[in-house]
Amino acid sequence: MFSLLVIPLWAQSTKQPTERKDTSAHVRYINPPGLAVNPRFTQLVEISGGRTILISGQVAYDKDGKVVGKGDIRAQSKQVFENLKAALDSVGATFNDVVKLNTFMVNMPENLEGHREVRGQYLAKNEHQPASTTVGVAALVNPDLLLEVEAVVVLPSQRKE
Repeated sequence: MFSLLVIPLWAQSTKQPTERKDTSAHVRYINPPGLAVNPRFTQLVEISGGRTILISGQVAYDKDGKVVGKGDIRAQSKQVFENLKAALDSVGATFNDVVKLNTFMVNMPENLEGHREVRGQYLAKNEHQPASTTVGVAALVNPDLLLEVEAVVVLPSQRKE
């Protein structure tokens, strides 16, 4: 048995944060020369300033915790993105504020294209595509689930109330 310890770079400093006058988030999307360009994602996302929101992995559960779309990747992907939308709405964000998506998928060869279709519908209006990783996995927390998607969101430091 082994443990994995992840220490974010910002957690390594013992220095107290200082007050910033610049409350805007600056996000730069980069596809550097020498790396393949893919229309579904951006290779690098540089962030300075702003608030970072981490959305836990969302699965195809409805608000009552029941699986939606058993065996149907499109139905499950739609539910996952609706759950992400609800999470985004709760902090005043949209899919355009998502800078990173991590997708964990069972039976990836069979399910990837259907998921991409649904994902594309939710991200079509984005100015930039988020950085993205998709990983095939053997199983998720419930055997009826086909995918789980977590997101990183960046917003300005101060909420507009």
